[in-house]
Amino acid sequence: MKLLLWCNVCAALLFAESGYKEGKLLDSADSFVCVEARGPDRILIGKARKPLRLTSFVGKAVQIKYDDEWVWVKPLHGRTIRLRQDYLTRAFPPDSPCEQVVEAAWKRLTGPPKKLLVRESH
Repeated sequence: MKLLLWCNVCAALLFAESGYKEGKLLDSADSFVCVEARGPDRILIGKARKPLRLTSFVGKAVQIKYDDEWVWVKPLHGRTIRLRQDYLTRAFPPDSPCEQVVEAAWKRLTGPPKKLLVRESH
């Protein structure tokens, strides 16, 4: 039992050093994956090149690393999956947290442009 606990601590330290954060797989639909990252809290959506079979990992903890273009997801006992971020494809059930993120992205894209208020200094 102590050895198992020690291995979990070692794995956590290894991921922390490599830039991975703790997260949770929220949903998977065909080649789209939706994950929740913690610290800072955010929902990330990415698309793989080919369909994935991740339904057994939905709701479970994963390790996540991301930048402006990519998301890397590593289930605790699986291989790392690289996903291109995609927030404009409606792939998830209506009213799910993942679909709410997509809808918000569409509203920002198609909504009226924000007006910039410039005040003159005296």
